[in-house]
Amino acid sequence: MSSRDEAPAGKELVNCVVSCEEVRLVTKKLEELLAAAKHVELTPEQREEQRRSFAFGNTNIEDPRITREMVNEEAEKLKQSEK
Repeated sequence: MSSRDEAPAGKELVNCVVSCEEVRLVTKKLEELLAAAKHVELTPEQREEQRRSFAFGNTNIEDPRITREMVNEEAEKLKQSEK
C-alpha cells in the first residue's frame, strides 16, 4: 500500500521509518533482557500468580465472561483438593 492509498474504513495509515541501527539496538537490548530472564527464579507465590494469569488470559480469549475472580476461585478449589 503506498502512502497515496486510502486506509480501510476505521483504520489509519501510519508511516514508520526505522533505521537498521535502531533495529540492531532494540534487538540487542531484547537479547540482553531475555538472557537475564533465564536466570530469574520465581518464588512459589510468583509461579502461582503466573499460572493463574496464564489461565485467565487463555480462557478469557475463548470466553470473555471468564473473570480473574473465577480463575482464582477454581485455583483455590484445586489447591484444597491437592491437600
